[in-house]
Amino acid sequence: ATVQELIEGDWIAQVPKKAALFRALLQHNAIIEVRNAGLLMAVQMESFDFIQKVIHHCLEKGLITDWFLFNSESLRIAPPLIISEEEIRKACQIILESIEEAL
Repeated sequence: ATVQELIEGDWIAQVPKKAALFRALLQHNAIIEVRNAGLLMAVQMESFDFIQKVIHHCLEKGLITDWFLFNSESLRIAPPLIISEEEIRKACQIILESIEEAL
């Protein structure tokens, strides 16, 4: 059923636009780089300790995120393909607020 939905729906075709929106919204001096493969995204910042503070603030605000085991200086974003533009904007707002609170 999942494969059928992916084939019949427009979800995969929307990925580049959604990824571009994340990249456009995630602008902050504390962000070193944003990398992605589809909607799997890495937001690189200065240190593991800083990432942990950002993650803590995100969780307090209801946004579930974590870091990569192989790259502890990057925040991991891995939303479902069905994420809406509104949800992307809200998630990015929470991440940026959390960065400010962690500074």
